[in-house]
Amino acid sequence: MNILFISNGSAEDSIAVSLIRQWLRFKDDDRVAALPMVGLAKDYIKNDIPIIAPPFKLPSNGFAYQSPLLLYKDLTGGLIPHLMRQYKALKELRTQIDYVVGVGDIVPILATKVINKPNAFVGCAMSDYYLPANSSQVSSYSGIKRDLIKKMNTIVFPRDVLTTNNLIRLGIKAEYHGNPMMDSIEYSKTLKLDIHKNARIIGILPGSHDDARDNFRHIMSIVQRMAFSKPLTFLVSVSDRENVSRFGKDLGKLNWFIQKTEPKHEVWRNNKDEIHLLNGYFGNVLLTSHVVIGLSGTGNEQAAGIGIPIISFPAGKIQYTKKFGIAQKKLLGKSLTFLGGPNPSPELLLKFVNRGLNDDNYRKAVRELAVERFGEFGASERIVYRILQTIHNT
Repeated sequence: MNILFISNGSAEDSIAVSLIRQWLRFKDDDRVAALPMVGLAKDYIKNDIPIIAPPFKLPSNGFAYQSPLLLYKDLTGGLIPHLMRQYKALKELRTQIDYVVGVGDIVPILATKVINKPNAFVGCAMSDYYLPANSSQVSSYSGIKRDLIKKMNTIVFPRDVLTTNNLIRLGIKAEYHGNPMMDSIEYSKTLKLDIHKNARIIGILPGSHDDARDNFRHIMSIVQRMAFSKPLTFLVSVSDRENVSRFGKDLGKLNWFIQKTEPKHEVWRNNKDEIHLLNGYFGNVLLTSHVVIGLSGTGNEQAAGIGIPIISFPAGKIQYTKKFGIAQKKLLGKSLTFLGGPNPSPELLLKFVNRGLNDDNYRKAVRELAVERFGEFGASERIVYRILQTIHNT
């Protein structure tokens, strides 16, 4: 069989790669390809997965929904010609494709409709937790989206139990098997951090978009004024597009001095604390940290899925706006402490860092919420297994 995965965003690409790995584990004689609708397709390229149309970086970084200006930049920056190229590629290949898996929001379903093939949809970008309190809206999947899904005879794998149950009640074929976002977290056993076993470890996620370095500088300007009673160890997740040495230069200007330098791992110290700048070790940052200060979309969600308390505030020019932070708070509940102002005081940030480190009841509640809203690890395997069952039974 020839299988096409369609995704619309870098996080969605990563999830699709996780699903593809499981698909080929079950069916190693199948041929897979991908259509990344936006972005540079780095995860597909890194994993040698063929793509059927040229990648395209949106000027808005995928956040055009946040403002008309960003949408205008996308439209004037080549979005329409890009979509037409993708439409043409789908039309040309439609007779060669046997099955489609869409990953993201409803856009991959629209693309699937172009070729009208049997399909499944992994709805990792929509959740009923986003719905306003006392809203008359019955689902994050609008009536138009639900009608399209029914007409396409699509089986849906939503990101959480709440959304799944609501879709089933509305007549959609939906099943919950966990959130495959969690399966794309990779941990490197080769990384040696040499952190004291009793260290209090704070993860810093400045994001992976063009404003990541600005976010890092902003976070550090507050963190460095926190009057914490004991030494802290900070693990900073530096995005693939950045060089750790550039982040290190920012620390040098803040009176930190370098202790260790490697291409993807630098260690800096001041008179009491230690910072590890890590590129390509995102899973190590998450799985080692006790608390996270995060200005990240997917990264914050994955931290919540592991059961780590997160503190955030609006910052940067691209993703982590106040609107985005409020929406993410709905999605992550008590796991995320969202400080509504862009310049929280060191005392306020310290208060919630201390809660995340020391309040056992709070930490337990965060761990319980992780299971409730993200399920167990291994969702990618379970979802692919169910898709293959449905194919076999048709």
